[in-house]
Amino acid sequence: MSKKLFLLLILLLAFNPAFSEVTEKRTIAVSGKSNISAEPDMATVNFSIVTKDEKFREARELNAKASAAVLNAVRSIKIAEENISLKSLNINEDREYDRSKRKSVLVGYKAQRNFSVSIYKDQLKKKKTLSDKLAQLITAVAENGSNQLQGVEYGIKDTKALEEKALSAAVKDAKNKAKIMLAPLDAKVGDVQTIAESGHARPMPVTRSLSMMAAPAMTGASAVPDPDSYSESDIEVSSSVDVVFEIL
Repeated sequence: MSKKLFLLLILLLAFNPAFSEVTEKRTIAVSGKSNISAEPDMATVNFSIVTKDEKFREARELNAKASAAVLNAVRSIKIAEENISLKSLNINEDREYDRSKRKSVLVGYKAQRNFSVSIYKDQLKKKKTLSDKLAQLITAVAENGSNQLQGVEYGIKDTKALEEKALSAAVKDAKNKAKIMLAPLDAKVGDVQTIAESGHARPMPVTRSLSMMAAPAMTGASAVPDPDSYSESDIEVSSSVDVVFEIL
């Protein structure tokens, strides 16, 4: 093939619409969001036993005795051993400010042991709710030596399932937005071109504080506290995505 013929062929190809035009896909970019809530299926009660005495040994022994009583009470209401967490014992000097001496003076020793006890809905009897068991637990520990209730922490045992549900809902929201935007234009949503997660908030435990008045046992009453006092709060998780769809 001569050089002139070759150049002519190149020019013909260059000006041929079938070869020179590049058809770009029409696309639409949208964002999708979701906010999923679910009832907690577990609760953890955090409490402490604090004992004081002028002597170090007595403060420790008083705490050991009270701790044993609380643990027996918790076990007696059918709480599984693996759901009971016993923290280390801390013993510190107990000091008070003496105005006459204008300084803090040693008045004794304070022993403190912290506990965490968890309740799981799937471990309860059919007719018993999380709130029912929670009220029973708080009464048991309050009547048997616990003198500090830090609070109740509600949570979800399987957080992954809730996160996946939120992510799926965010993708569906993005596609629905694209459909709504394209409907007045007589266009349809095509295949996904790109997709990315743009935001994610993991389900965080909800903590409710408990005052010393929360359990009637601490004020001298012997009845089990009203379960409604410990009603759970929903756990929330959110997700957001950015999606680019082809326009058909």
